[in-house]
Amino acid sequence: RGRVRNSTDGVEIIASGSLEDIDRFISEIKSNAPTVSKIDEIRKIETEYIDYVDFRIDISSDNKPVITSISPDLAVCSDCRGELIDKRDRRYLYPFINCTNCGPRYSIVKKIPYDRQNTTMTKFVMCPLCSEEYSNPEDRRFHAQPDACKDCGPNVSLLSNSGTEIAEGYNAIVHTKRLLQEGKIVCVKGLGGFHIACDAKNSDAVRLLRDRKRKNMKPFAIMVPDISIIERFAVLSQSEKNRLQSPRAPIVLLRKRYPFDMPDEVSFENEYIGIMLAYTPLHYLLFYNPENLSFDFEALVMTSGNIAELPITYTNEEAIAKLSDLVDAFLVHNRDIYNRVDDSIVYFINSDEIILRRARGYVPEPIISNKGLDYSILASGAELKCTFSVNRGNHIIVSQHLGDMKNIDGRDFFIHTYNLITDIYRINPEAAIVDKHPDYLNRRIVDDLGFRNLYEVQHHYAHICSVLFEDGMEEPVIGFAFDGTGYGDDGAIWGSEVFVCDLRGYERVGHLAYTEMAGGDTASEWCYIPAISYLAGTGIGLVDIPAFDRIKEEQARLVLYSLKNRINLHRSSSMGRLFDAVSFLCGLRSRNSFEGEAAMALEFHSDKEIDKQYPVDLSVDMEIEIGGLLNAILNDIRSGVPVSVIAGGFHNWLSNVMLEISNRLRKKTGINKVVLSGGVFQNKLLLNKTINLLSNCDFEVFYNRIVPPNDGGISFGQIGHYIYSR
Repeated sequence: RGRVRNSTDGVEIIASGSLEDIDRFISEIKSNAPTVSKIDEIRKIETEYIDYVDFRIDISSDNKPVITSISPDLAVCSDCRGELIDKRDRRYLYPFINCTNCGPRYSIVKKIPYDRQNTTMTKFVMCPLCSEEYSNPEDRRFHAQPDACKDCGPNVSLLSNSGTEIAEGYNAIVHTKRLLQEGKIVCVKGLGGFHIACDAKNSDAVRLLRDRKRKNMKPFAIMVPDISIIERFAVLSQSEKNRLQSPRAPIVLLRKRYPFDMPDEVSFENEYIGIMLAYTPLHYLLFYNPENLSFDFEALVMTSGNIAELPITYTNEEAIAKLSDLVDAFLVHNRDIYNRVDDSIVYFINSDEIILRRARGYVPEPIISNKGLDYSILASGAELKCTFSVNRGNHIIVSQHLGDMKNIDGRDFFIHTYNLITDIYRINPEAAIVDKHPDYLNRRIVDDLGFRNLYEVQHHYAHICSVLFEDGMEEPVIGFAFDGTGYGDDGAIWGSEVFVCDLRGYERVGHLAYTEMAGGDTASEWCYIPAISYLAGTGIGLVDIPAFDRIKEEQARLVLYSLKNRINLHRSSSMGRLFDAVSFLCGLRSRNSFEGEAAMALEFHSDKEIDKQYPVDLSVDMEIEIGGLLNAILNDIRSGVPVSVIAGGFHNWLSNVMLEISNRLRKKTGINKVVLSGGVFQNKLLLNKTINLLSNCDFEVFYNRIVPPNDGGISFGQIGHYIYSR
């Protein structure tokens, strides 16, 4: 007997009874908690006895600073999916079915406590049947805030690409499926934003989608209705299967099963395919055929509904205004999304989950650190793949993936999310952390938010700190931060940094030997620019190999002219550009049509088992010289050595470089712990090789598992350094 209510402190329960009964009650809470609940701690306080005669829910309290958190959005549970296709159930084929174990959470919340009136569901008044479920402690929908049915809840509509209504209700879904079967492209409003969808098995439809939206070779993600169908297209481990079927339900990068029964245009030569299960009832109904109890599609392409470099679209009006030229129709609904949230992306190294994009299903769940502050701060992250982090004590709240901070839309998304999260957690950050790059838009954003005294954290050091902060490591480590670009302490463009560091500070002890890189920002797009820059910088010069037949003579001459006359050059130690250069020399890519394309091609063309070795050349000052590497690669190209052998040898070379540096530093410092972070370590082949190589030599190896190794983890590393350096 007693009372329970949501409060800004958490869930408050007043229970009356004998001490034995109350201890048993607490034990039951721990052992029989709801499936998707997360208990951080239970505090028991004895108060004056009140002889309650019943047990009921009181009105939520909203008068203290917040400790409790908002749940991430959750994939449709098996119970709701069963009711969705049960003709006897009153929610049969209702696309917004949910319960306490599934459905929208973060995407619809406006403020806390998490009650219906504080969400976008407030405009839908529950019918008597839904209200009865909501009020019944024995019901699975007891206090499920988005609870609704076809009589009182949201509805779905199909619109033409000009916004004219074609159909509504379940008829809209039937009509949408017909369009998809005809090879049309439909924009579908989901949980945290819009997807652009087509039949993944229809090569003409996929080609049309790629021509309209994505004029590059970036792979599409696909959605399937059932785990058994995934096994037709991909090889599944138990860890991957568990994550796909979990309430988080991210996109999981899976190794393709060959022969790969899907059009090349879905993912071209990529050896992985990004797959997610249908995670909302609406998505599931796009597949399910109630007449023959089977599926109308094996797979649908589901790519983010946005224009390149802009955040995912999330309102009906915005979708029609921005995406009508890309699609043939819109499947929309009237449950408003307040917080846009993209799909999360993960892959697995053995049984370890590596998060590449942390968003739906993970955010805004706080990360609990070993150390905190008695005040709050904002870490503004990086310009690309931006996230921000704020703290309340030792609870670190990392925002969802915000995209690239290169335009006003990105800025507005950042500020909206910042205002929401700081309001939810009732915090008012006193300081702001920024990357050292002077031109990142993030600096202007924090200025717009009113911060004047900015604390700078170097980009690559923040990568290493993100791993240290995840693991709560305070002792010194050897850190390898490899990526495409980051502003260095000396004003150069860093990207292959070796540190001896801890969470309080760092010493840069090694890196790729500097190269004068031509082309400015275009060097990250056109792979021949770093290739020529490296060949010139090492004294090799232009060479007669097939790769140079892929570009025009004047393109090469322009790069050489820039180098000779020192026009638009920058000093670079970028590991990402070295991957681009080797990919170009091997004849794989002359241009990155999307970020990381050339490096991915080099990974996917590698012979994974080859023991090919290239010379490791380290200076006394631990500079990584690449002249010998490039000469050896060029000799192999001239000799007709297969690209797979050269690409595999390059990955072996880089792993051996890290082993040699680690051995030298262990001998010098006694440090035995090695940290790997940065966008280059999204490369599954390189990460796996390096972990195994270092582990076999008795190093302890650490890498990102809670936040992404790419720039999506920068803000977490920034805030970790700040907290530990106080």
